[in-house]
Amino acid sequence: VEITIANQRARDEVADVLHDTVLQTLAVVEQRSAETDPDLARSARRADRDLRRYLFGAAAHPGDDLEHRIRSAVERASADHDVAIVVNVLVDDVSIGDDAEQALAGAISEAVTNAAKHASASRVVVFVDSEDGESVFASVRDDGVGFDPATVSERGLARSVRNRMGAIGGRVEIESHPGRGTDVRLWTA
Repeated sequence: VEITIANQRARDEVADVLHDTVLQTLAVVEQRSAETDPDLARSARRADRDLRRYLFGAAAHPGDDLEHRIRSAVERASADHDVAIVVNVLVDDVSIGDDAEQALAGAISEAVTNAAKHASASRVVVFVDSEDGESVFASVRDDGVGFDPATVSERGLARSVRNRMGAIGGRVEIESHPGRGTDVRLWTA
């Protein structure tokens, strides 16, 4: 047990140092080269994702917990798109059930895909938190072209996001304005 604790502490120390140095450097490289050298920016983003996955992803959080499902869903949704994604998952020991976890991860994935594919977003921020330890709130905010929800058909959103959340008794709010991006907010029951 002492060896396991010591190993975890050592891993945490290395993760802190890498986060404060290498990951910050990769973010700067990506940001500064986005317009002048898109290939370098993509390489920096991939290296950032790979290192984050190693430090904070499956190796640090084995299994299919909610955070792992969300991070995996976001990674799959953004893999073929040139968009910077920040994922903040602040849920600890929240159990909403397997169906709700899958529905939430799927809805988040679809919102990320929509932002990357249809909104011409350059940045997407995914935020997930537990409001009361029993339900979960998530937000997928992008800096894309936005749209007027009153004039745009939500057929795709209804099928991909609203139906998933509705199936678990959750709810969805979408705020968007032309030229100002979109915020998709999700709540589990």
